[in-house]
Amino acid sequence: MSQPFTQVFILNQKIAEDQQVDVLILGAWGAGVFGFNAKEVAKMWQEAFDTPTSISTVIYAVIPGRKNKDVVADVKDIFA
Repeated sequence: MSQPFTQVFILNQKIAEDQQVDVLILGAWGAGVFGFNAKEVAKMWQEAFDTPTSISTVIYAVIPGRKNKDVVADVKDIFA
């Protein structure tokens, strides 16, 4: 999971920008219930937002899942 998924995240950012979104709320994209590595998912979102954006606020809405109880801490580690 990396380059192709990062491109999907960048596409989602571009769509939000095209729609003139000011506040974007994002999920963990499978890092909860599906057990994807939360740090890797957060890094991909971070890469997507490495470039300047018109979106003023990005909120990462994540909750612990059955398979990944540390998902919140993992995401916080990347964006801290």
